[in-house]
Amino acid sequence: MGERLPSPGPRGNLADTYESAGDLTSAIPLHEKTLADRRRVLGPDQPHTLTARDELAGAHMAAGDLTTATALHEATFDACTRLLGPDRVETPAAAGNLAGAYEAARSAAPARCRRAAGTGPRRPASGRRPARAGGRRRSCR
Repeated sequence: MGERLPSPGPRGNLADTYESAGDLTSAIPLHEKTLADRRRVLGPDQPHTLTARDELAGAHMAAGDLTTATALHEATFDACTRLLGPDRVETPAAAGNLAGAYEAARSAAPARCRRAAGTGPRRPASGRRPARAGGRRRSCR
């Protein structure tokens, strides 16, 4: 017989509880262990494994690690699309999670750029913001 899957339920529930309480340093390792067990026992492309990867991505997103979260969400969405097709409920959910990661990364980018450059928005002595050319926000690359 094949290897028995360790029950991810209690560990996953504990990870979710830590995450809800804001203790992401405890939640993330539990999500990582659940994902590792599911990959090892079920394989990398099994729907329960994809769910575990998406949950880990959500924890990284909550911790502000948008790079890791986006990469995990991208991998989950790609696998759902390829393996499950567009009509399974997991695929639109993965797409929505990936869109959320992209949006979070996009809205955080200007602040990250300002911090990295050691600058921030500068206001003239009048206290009013200077107008942006063309009214469009420019991204930092």
